[in-house]
Amino acid sequence: MNRPDSLFHRSALFLAAASALLAGCAAAPSRDDPFEPWNRAMYEVHQVVDGNVVKPVAEAYVKATPEPIRTGVSNFFGNIDDLFTGINNVLEG
Repeated sequence: MNRPDSLFHRSALFLAAASALLAGCAAAPSRDDPFEPWNRAMYEVHQVVDGNVVKPVAEAYVKATPEPIRTGVSNFFGNIDDLFTGINNVLEG
């Protein structure tokens, strides 16, 4: 019966595999982001569009529509979102 020897080999193999897998975590990630200038520019564009277009439109919508209408619109889009959530849940299993 080589049971202790077999256990030693399994333990050594497990430790070697774990060390190899964890060594990848020790590598420093690359600091270079080739899309950083683009991302920063788009962030600024979105900030300007949000402040000058989206926010005034949203405020006008709130002032122009009564609460029951806004609730109905919100429920409508919530129901559509529930369809996609249900499909996603079915596909995930």
